Amino acid sequence: MLHRSRGLVLVVAVALLGLAPAAPARGQVACEGEYDSFTTACFLGAPDAEGVTLRDALVHTEQVRAYKFRVGPGPRAAHLYLGDLWYDLDLYLYRDPPDEVEIGRWFVARSAESGARVIQFERPEIIVQDLDPGTYTLFVNAGDSRSFDPSHPFTVRLALGPPVCNTAADSATIYQLGLTFEPRQPTAFSLMSFNAFVSPRYTDLFDFDWQLDGRPMPDADRETLQVAAPDLPAVRGDHRIRVTARGVREYPDPDPRYRQIPPTLSVECTFPAP
Repeated sequence: MLHRSRGLVLVVAVALLGLAPAAPARGQVACEGEYDSFTTACFLGAPDAEGVTLRDALVHTEQVRAYKFRVGPGPRAAHLYLGDLWYDLDLYLYRDPPDEVEIGRWFVARSAESGARVIQFERPEIIVQDLDPGTYTLFVNAGDSRSFDPSHPFTVRLALGPPVCNTAADSATIYQLGLTFEPRQPTAFSLMSFNAFVSPRYTDLFDFDWQLDGRPMPDADRETLQVAAPDLPAVRGDHRIRVTARGVREYPDPDPRYRQIPPTLSVECTFPAP
């Protein structure tokens, strides 16, 4: 995936934060005041798989929005979405640093794509990233000043789910298919849960086909498959789980010229036998 190299203007007034343990956060969130640095970031708690969503806006091109969240007690996958864009915005993810020295060491991921009328009016930014326990800050800033328009807000969504075992993207890197499974170390009494996700979250545009050790699993509930450990096929070594997301419905763009059926994507993972 190609990204534009662009600096992020950060107000790096970093300090150790004595935040109390956060309860799972979900639903709509509202931020107040100026939140543009590690220390002033809007705190979103510890989102669960349902996630938190907020509507926000930039007042001028040099402004930065910062959103802090916590991961724990174990590793989780962060699903970050910046969408409903009317102009180019970029997304940066950092682990909170202990001080101001070598901020670049704490950089985790970014999404700085661009393109008009790619799924939405302006191409959304997506980050799917496995994270260790800790506190992280997400920054949003304007990608350029030419298309900037302070009258149009944007949407930020953050969800934390099980670690991702594998992902696959189409050739244009517009859609991404990922796969998770739990528990990571199954026992003879486990109920295995496999979940596919599509980024951006236009799951309704796809149909899903599952295979377990090469065998079709027609009883799957679209993007979710559950199998009791005693019902797993007998194999030597690890099991193989594969999901195919078939694009079958058009993205409902208001302009018929931009209505396209998504591509077909497949992803496969292995998991240990109980």
